Amino acid sequence: MSALLIVSCSDNKPKSEVKSDKVIKASTEIPQIAASQEVSVKPNDNADKFNQYIDFYNEGLIGLSNELNNYFKKEGKAETLKKDGDYTSGAKYKDWEQIKTLIKEPPAFQQLDEAAAELIPAAEQLDELLATAREYYKAKKYTADNYAQGQELHTKILATSQKYQQAYSQFEVAIKAKESETRSLEMEQAKKEGNELVYNRILVSILMDKILTELETQKVSARNVTTTDLTKIKPLYEDLSQAQKALREASKVRKAPKNKDLINEHYSKEFVDTTAKFKACVVDLIERVETQKPLNEAELRVINATPAKGTPELLIELRKETIKEYNNSI
Repeated sequence: MSALLIVSCSDNKPKSEVKSDKVIKASTEIPQIAASQEVSVKPNDNADKFNQYIDFYNEGLIGLSNELNNYFKKEGKAETLKKDGDYTSGAKYKDWEQIKTLIKEPPAFQQLDEAAAELIPAAEQLDELLATAREYYKAKKYTADNYAQGQELHTKILATSQKYQQAYSQFEVAIKAKESETRSLEMEQAKKEGNELVYNRILVSILMDKILTELETQKVSARNVTTTDLTKIKPLYEDLSQAQKALREASKVRKAPKNKDLINEHYSKEFVDTTAKFKACVVDLIERVETQKPLNEAELRVINATPAKGTPELLIELRKETIKEYNNSI
């Protein structure tokens, strides 16, 4: 599953920060998505609907996937539950009715709307089952029924989670297709208007994502980072370096107040600076591979809490920082 990172739509409304949680689906970790700036006949309408889908992905699906992983960690994935009795914390997604209504709202995003219609029933059912399981374990009802209801819930959770993950995969394909479409339209519009800041901002984002996707394709992590094939990474880095330099230069040019793409100067600088950190981390990764310098066991033990230099884990964290600063800057 490739990394999907989209950035937030420019509809002249303030954007909230993107959460820093990772999407966890089964045992695979990918960065969280953020929204994409959409250029269209009715940009505000399209941006609003698309951003709501992004919020659903970021806040609903990430939370639900994390809850499912937490449940499996406690009760296991086997047909017979582990009888741990410790799955007691978590929260339900609160906007199911809103997201169900969104599917029918204009404008129509056929592939995305259809994928959402397939996903939402399974996701909502899974959310409800997990909530019921939490209440069951909180009340310690298993002490009275010897886990009878717990096993019943477990069987339903296993079955529903399969439906959820299949539908999730289709939704991810659809939202990625929409991302590609909106980025292309946005870049085309920026090029037509001579807006080098917007153009290079998108280009840098695309190149960062391509690097993450290539590392994921190679199944590279901190544990095997020295096995990275740099054949594709190095050309992507060169492209990123040039685009990031152009972005920095473009960001120094103050936009006229009448320009709709006027960007908050502070956050624009923060975005540029975080992309520079990402670029530097790619340099560290290349150096780590070329010098064959693996991480030691101490570094690996804390890799999730404190990602080491020159690792995919740190690149993912830095990419999420760029998303947050991008969303703040528009």
